[in-house]
Amino acid sequence: MNEIVEFLKVAGLFAGGMLVRFLLFVLVVALYSIPIFLAWGVYRLYQKATGRAVGLEPVDGLLLASGRHYTPGHAWLEPRLFQRLRVGLDDIGQRILPGANVVSLPHVGATVIKGEPAVLVSSGDREMSIPSPVDGTVTSINPAFRKSPSPGLLNRAPYTQGWLFTVKPHDATWAHLPTGGAARDWFRLEEHRFAHFLEAELGMAAADGGELLIPGPTALPRAKWEAMVTEFLHH
Repeated sequence: MNEIVEFLKVAGLFAGGMLVRFLLFVLVVALYSIPIFLAWGVYRLYQKATGRAVGLEPVDGLLLASGRHYTPGHAWLEPRLFQRLRVGLDDIGQRILPGANVVSLPHVGATVIKGEPAVLVSSGDREMSIPSPVDGTVTSINPAFRKSPSPGLLNRAPYTQGWLFTVKPHDATWAHLPTGGAARDWFRLEEHRFAHFLEAELGMAAADGGELLIPGPTALPRAKWEAMVTEFLHH
């Protein structure tokens, strides 16, 4: 009988020790997790604040930045000081090559010609050229792309940190490109056209409301992907 009592005491002490260790482990994990969750929360708040500052708005599952002018080739133009224009890709343009990890930009002082290649973007064995939206002289480039590597920036933040270059246009014809409500209507039509292109080529449907849940452009065979680049960027 005494042996059973002693056994139960030892078992109780062992179980209690294990419980204390487990509680200490949970406490340590919680203490380490709190800064991570706080940092994530701050990051999410920053993203939302940045989005509001830029004027991002959802259009059938994709995002559009207000106050910009948009080209048929899915570049955006943002007027800057001293008659400069900042150039970037819109949410459809950046989705054509997810995971873009190399961005080659023109050098400052270079002359760019409307419709001619100005930027080269690549991911693995696929690359696409982005034509200049205007005739002009390059006055600056995004310094973030000078760093090697800078993977994902173009895809993560196409309207903000992922801008490409700034140009001084040779004329003001860019001012006639759609902006505001006209840009929103055009973008909605382009989003539907983009989704239908993928649906037709991949044999899969997008979700109701236009949100793209299909694998995306890189699931296309190379020839069809190149046809998409031509259709949407060199239009």
